[in-house]
Amino acid sequence: MIYYKLKKGVAIEDFKKYSIGVDQPVLKKQKGIIEFKVYEVSKLEPDTVNPDFDIVENILVESYERWLEIVDADEMADNGEQWLELCDFNSRQVYMKKLI
Repeated sequence: MIYYKLKKGVAIEDFKKYSIGVDQPVLKKQKGIIEFKVYEVSKLEPDTVNPDFDIVENILVESYERWLEIVDADEMADNGEQWLELCDFNSRQVYMKKLI
């Protein structure tokens, strides 16, 4: 799972256009990606603390090693550049979960 914030001033609609039109199609066709879902995080209760992230990506992939190969692939370069224009890289948190 990957959690992150959008850059200041980036509209969620611009991110959605990129996610649906570029990121999701590119990632879903990569060998080793089993499932890829993207969620916008929103507060449900007005008095709660703002979350440390705006977006959660739930990515089911064969292995972490395969994930590293995917993100380093040449065909992912343009996708990564577009992501960096919209998203705050320093807010990114990556978590791996394994079935037990």
